[in-house]
Formats: sequence, structure tokens, C-alpha cells
Amino acid sequence: MSGALPAATTVERPAPGVRVHQPARGFRYAMDPILLAGFVAEAGPPGRFLEVGTGCGVAALLLGRLGWNGVGMDVQEGVLDLARRGALDSGLADQLAFVAGDVRSFAAAAPPGAPPYPWVLCNPPYWRAGTGPLPADPAVAAARFALHGDLDELIPAMCRLGERVALVLPLARAREACVALRAAGRPIARRLDLLPRLCLIEGARSAAPEGPRLEAPLRESGRHSARVRALYDAVNAILPDAPPAAGQPSHAAPDPGGAP
Repeated sequence: MSGALPAATTVERPAPGVRVHQPARGFRYAMDPILLAGFVAEAGPPGRFLEVGTGCGVAALLLGRLGWNGVGMDVQEGVLDLARRGALDSGLADQLAFVAGDVRSFAAAAPPGAPPYPWVLCNPPYWRAGTGPLPADPAVAAARFALHGDLDELIPAMCRLGERVALVLPLARAREACVALRAAGRPIARRLDLLPRLCLIEGARSAAPEGPRLEAPLRESGRHSARVRALYDAVNAILPDAPPAAGQPSHAAPDPGGAP
């Protein structure tokens, strides 16, 4: 996405008091950033965070509503205008800032010493560049494929910036992420596999010994599972189990998961 705003946008309300602006067409958020925000919120009281690849700011806005302060970073400048608009409309402009930048450059320029953020969180692109055809929409392509650094570059950069690093990503890439976190000095404090396809991981400097690996279904009996509902509840997010009526926008777009 370029620096210009999308021609048409919609306003979604994933939680009371939270207004998210996103493109009417093209890439629209799914449940992943909400699960990530809930996973972080479950870990303790509000603090300070950096979100890498913030997009329209869903996770940042949900955490901000709980009293967190943070910075959302993205390489796509246009989408940051939507995130800033969401922060303003949600009454969170004093708590949240959104900046254009590449986390790899940001980490390289960080002074030596303790990481500047207690938390770094990220919902990275699912797939490596070159593993499938790129969508024509640049924003969709950047969201699905690692066009601006893959896990082997992003995770070490995030670990240089955060004491604790939280990720949501495909279960198929969980092992790769865990290896990179451990190599960067962030043993696995928590891991939750949402079967059959998603994984939430926290790496932390203080995680010794490592925490347990837990499993739960994404859905059970045709509805979102109790564990998914708990993650939504942690950020007061709305989890509709029934699809919206024809012609009515949902609070979150259908999940784009699956192989490219």
C-alpha cells in the first residue's frame, strides 16, 4: 500500500469503544490480531509495547482500550493513516503512536543495553516470499507473504527491542519461530496451539525453565472454542459465531488462512 489512503474504507467495532478503520476492499483483518492482543493481555497488567506490522492497528487499539501504551510500526505508510484515525476515534491518541519503519532498521539503530520495550508483538505474514503467486493487491501480498523480512530476520530484530516477544502465526511455522526465539535469547514462556492451524507463542528473557505447550481447538461443536472465547474476553472483543447477514459487514473479515 502506498502512502495514500484507500479510496473507500469501513469502520468496524471489534470491542466496545474501539473503532477500526480499514479498506472496504482488499486486505481486511481477521481474528489473528484479536487473539494476539488477548494472549498478551492475559499475561499481566497493562504495560508498554511495540507492535510490528500493526496494519490498521487492531491489536494496538484493543490493548490501548485496556490501558496499555504503545507504538505501532508498519512499512506500509498508507495503512498507518487508518490506524491513527482509529486511535483518534477511539479516544486513544494520547496512548498510541503509529510510525512508518522497518523493525530490522529500528533494531539496528537501537542503543546497546536493555531492550527499550517490555513487550514486542507481531502478527507476521504467513508465508515465505516465493512460495506462491502474489496477489495483485500490494497490501494483500504484503500481509500474506514475507516481502519485508521473514521470521529469521524479524524475530532477532524484535528480540533486540523487547524483553518479551509475542507472535501469532500458522502452526506449520511454530517450530521455526521457537528456534529463532531461543537463538535470540528468548526461551518459550508460553505456547498455545489452536488446532488445527494457529499458534500463539511468547518468548521471554526470564523463561527458564520453559513453559508448557498447551493445545485447544479453534472450534468445537460448530462454534468457536472456549479457549478462543477466553482470548477475546481478555480484550473485551466481540466474537460472533454466526456469519453476518447478506450485505452487512462483519467486525472482522473471513480468516485468510491456509496455504497460498
